Amino acid sequence: MINTYIDAEWYINQRIFLIGYGYENTVTGKITCKQLYKKNISQQEIIDILAPTTGKIFIYGPDVGMLEKVFNLDVRGCFFCVNLIKVVKDCYPNRHSYKLAEMEKFFGYKRTAAKYKGNIFSIYDDWDNPKQRKIVLRYNLEDVYFLIKVKQQLFSRFDIKNSYLKSIRLT
Repeated sequence: MINTYIDAEWYINQRIFLIGYGYENTVTGKITCKQLYKKNISQQEIIDILAPTTGKIFIYGPDVGMLEKVFNLDVRGCFFCVNLIKVVKDCYPNRHSYKLAEMEKFFGYKRTAAKYKGNIFSIYDDWDNPKQRKIVLRYNLEDVYFLIKVKQQLFSRFDIKNSYLKSIRLT
């Protein structure tokens, strides 16, 4: 089965400028992370990103809603979507923070591009600066990769059943 992971970056005006996405083959364990970025990302390109999904789509935040709104898609109606924040909150109900960065640290993952974890708004300026853009790309790619790794840790530490996932499925 192929699970898809998505992390989108967008301006305050909700124009998406970068989509990091990854595929996890649950049979082979192979992980592939990619990115899509250009001035105008099309609806068809989003459909193409989602097409290999035979399992679930995992996000950490409002990314599915943004894809639906910006590209006029029904992602939740066509795919089994799970917001991993809900899983983290249910597995670790007493944490002081549920940010992905905190879960990465908790599980012992180290980033090479953590710049925007403290101030996400500086990402816009850096994206618009060609000299800084590679940092934004690295940050987003690591978001996707560590999203996959955090999900794998949660699922290996807790007995996450499909019935539970159905109960928190985004609809």
